[in-house]
Amino acid sequence: MEIEIRSRWLWNGIDPPVENGRCRIGPSKDLATKVIDLGDYCVLPGLINCHCHLELSDLRRPIAASASFAQWLRQVVLYRRNHPCNAEDSISIGLQESRESGVRWIWDVTQ
Repeated sequence: MEIEIRSRWLWNGIDPPVENGRCRIGPSKDLATKVIDLGDYCVLPGLINCHCHLELSDLRRPIAASASFAQWLRQVVLYRRNHPCNAEDSISIGLQESRESGVRWIWDVTQ
């Protein structure tokens, strides 16, 4: 079965967005087509997070900004020493949040 996805906007990340775009997926020989209309959304390529720290994904609140990056970084290190994490759980949280936000590729910066 072929699937046709319709949306208010369709953007390939290079050319200008297409209003009232349509995208077909699946074998073209099949006569049956299932139409999925997403309404007033924009279909776009998966996002890329080119700098993340998945081991910090268990933090529910950001560590407050400091006067300098070095001071903030010391707070992060101190927090982690006082609140050890299960790396697998933290990474799983970060991956799930990324997927839900449209991120498809990640470059993780680890300890």
